[in-house]
Amino acid sequence: MGLFRLDRAYFQNMQADLDGMIVKLAITMINANFITKAKNAFAQAFAPSFALALA
Repeated sequence: MGLFRLDRAYFQNMQADLDGMIVKLAITMINANFITKAKNAFAQAFAPSFALALA
C-alpha cells in the first residue's frame, strides 16, 4: 500500500509538471503570435514609406 501511495504522489507531481509545461508553451506561442502580428502590422504600415525611400 505504501508503494502505491508513493506512485500516486509521483504521478500527481508529473501531471502538475506537464500542466505547467503546457501553460508555458501556450504563453510562448501567444507571445510569438503577437510579435509576428505586430511585425506584420508595422511592415504594412511603413511599406509605402520604404518603397518611396528606395525608389
